[in-house]
Amino acid sequence: MQRAYDSFSKWYSSWMQAFSDMNHENQITFVQSLVPKFAREFNLELHDVELLNIGFNVAFKITTPEKSAYTLRININSIKQPEELEAEAEWLERIRDLTDVNVPVPIRDTHGHSFSSLYVDAFERDVLSIAYPWIEGTIPSDDLTREDIFMLGRNMALLHNSSADWIPSRGRLSLINRPLMNSHNHYVTDYAAGVDEPLLQMIHELMSECEEVHERLSLASNLRPIHADLHLENVIRQPDGSQAIIDFDDCGIGFPLQDFAISIFYLRDKPDLERHLFEGYESVKAVPVFHQQDLELLLISRQLLLLNDLLTITTAEEKEFIPKYLEYTRLRFEHYKETGKFKLLRTE
Repeated sequence: MQRAYDSFSKWYSSWMQAFSDMNHENQITFVQSLVPKFAREFNLELHDVELLNIGFNVAFKITTPEKSAYTLRININSIKQPEELEAEAEWLERIRDLTDVNVPVPIRDTHGHSFSSLYVDAFERDVLSIAYPWIEGTIPSDDLTREDIFMLGRNMALLHNSSADWIPSRGRLSLINRPLMNSHNHYVTDYAAGVDEPLLQMIHELMSECEEVHERLSLASNLRPIHADLHLENVIRQPDGSQAIIDFDDCGIGFPLQDFAISIFYLRDKPDLERHLFEGYESVKAVPVFHQQDLELLLISRQLLLLNDLLTITTAEEKEFIPKYLEYTRLRFEHYKETGKFKLLRTE
């Protein structure tokens, strides 16, 4: 009996930790414990639960006894506020109604909201979640084709059309037309303690250049809601050959070229495919006019944002990746300073 009590006490104590202090296995167990609570908020009865990923946020596939499937996204690192999730949901409804792009339209919780909110001791704050019907298909990133990239460009243009001159009537979206979007600058805080001085100096120099580009392009652009995370891990190749776009968690008010830069960032090790993104966009509307050097600095901005957010990540596996990502960042910035081109370099 004492042994059983000691085991329970150890298990219970681990859950009283801050989430960021848990190891990877305990973090998984902990977020799984939140699923039934959020499922009740969305009036969903659970039959099966599958962890899809745990990183910046966490996602589960949940199946009801009637075999209906849903995705449940729990925002464990996102700083989005309730009014932003309401505006996100409204844009998704608009995309569904105005285009043929399949997007994840959230279901309502028991209070009629497009999200659910629960206070979680391990985070010492309210944690937000959304749920939406499961979208069938596969992630194409491992066997990428020209058609996948072309369709991504096409669908990007349709998203931009849907958001032009549109203002949400429910909630609001944050301005993200800056190098770090709506994240705090952690390069000037204690979070940057692990960044050595030469790299930190490059970061500050490039940040200044990126801020100038964002300000200039914002003044020249029609700001609108953009996805802001359009890469091939966030699209689904559906059985009928169409493409769904998911994960609108980063969406906010920006300029269309930002979406291009984010997509291109993840294609820079596949330069022969990059042009198909532009061709797909041009099948719907004209590509925004830009100078190549501005695009390169928008790619640098993406690198700055990813590292900045990683410095404050709470998930254990992502925290372990920080030293390696610092070296990736150093290589990429040094290459840019030497060549004027961004390249997706890695240390391996």
